Amino acid sequence: MPVNYQDIKRQIQENASQAGLKQRELTDRLEKARALLRQYAGELDFLQQRVEIAARQFGLRCARPLTEPLDFHAGPPTGHARPVVLAADGSQVTPSRHDEVIFGLINVGLFRMGGGGAPSESVEGHLFSDDELYPAQGGMIDEDLVALKRDLRERNFLLEKARQEDDLVLALVDGPLLYRKPRDLAGANADKAVKDAFADFLAVSDEMARREIAMAGYVDKPGADLLVRLLELADAPADDLANARDHRPFRRVSDVALLGSLLEPGQRSAVFALESTDAREFSEPARPHFFYINVGAARPYLARVEIPAWAAEDAAVTGAIHAVLLEQCRMMGPRAYPYALHRAHEIAVVTFEEKRQIGDMIAFELRKQGIEPEGGSHKQNAKNAISGGKGRYNG
Repeated sequence: MPVNYQDIKRQIQENASQAGLKQRELTDRLEKARALLRQYAGELDFLQQRVEIAARQFGLRCARPLTEPLDFHAGPPTGHARPVVLAADGSQVTPSRHDEVIFGLINVGLFRMGGGGAPSESVEGHLFSDDELYPAQGGMIDEDLVALKRDLRERNFLLEKARQEDDLVLALVDGPLLYRKPRDLAGANADKAVKDAFADFLAVSDEMARREIAMAGYVDKPGADLLVRLLELADAPADDLANARDHRPFRRVSDVALLGSLLEPGQRSAVFALESTDAREFSEPARPHFFYINVGAARPYLARVEIPAWAAEDAAVTGAIHAVLLEQCRMMGPRAYPYALHRAHEIAVVTFEEKRQIGDMIAFELRKQGIEPEGGSHKQNAKNAISGGKGRYNG
């Protein structure tokens, strides 16, 4: 049956009738948050102490100020370093028991530009082995672990290519530098494959920092409230910090909304350390820091840029990252996004047709070995019938 539009229409009308009130409430919270931003802009010692206390008590996830005021804003430097830009992006096929043959795939695309040479591209594919598909703890590999392995391969590919460069390298990835731990990482029964992959993720991040490869994670249209949470912590009663976890007077106010009127086109915010339990797993030089940058033109459009601590502490490197990312975004016109990352995604993406072709290739090779694939689930076969069936690989 089709969607019941009458039911949906009624619910839309009910929600819309409340939208005006909700918007007014949100605007009021935003104005109060902006007032606190101005109030505490220079109180860096006080804020750092509060973050440290809260982090010890309940593992707060928020921004931790460094040396720049909370309301700092500045344009890119002139005469900045011209690094080689390496951008990597990954695509994956997550194994599904419903498919005719079960397989997992990671495809990583890398785009290089700058350094006096012509732009170039590379691609690296990895088909999961049987042991990777079925980790030691039993069951099939899950989506969290596939994503972690994809991010790890992106960074390893960047590290491999960056080692071949003589100049400063800006290594770009789409999304945050901080990979939040999969839920099953902790505890006595944690999957060894997850533990090992996360340890490798931390190790390659540390190696990138040791070699002073300027990593940057570009978060497009961020919804985080890291700076807002800092303001809520500053506003919490001094004698009741233990309950600051639940002190949420600015709920639904984002950092983008808070800073949107502060940052002019091309400007960045202050640089903050990312305070969280997961961030503390990184070595000090590799620990994620971040700033916001307005890459918009006619109207504000803010992105969050995550960089390692060593780069955040070097004003020249931070300035180069700021300037180059702004240049990259302007290359895409009104839909600002780093051009090199866009190209890396184009290289890496695995289409639905390519997935089907690879599945057919695997089935073909298995039959050559006298092994008949199990076949797709009845559920998947029914879906395929609706979509017109499946193509076949004929060797």
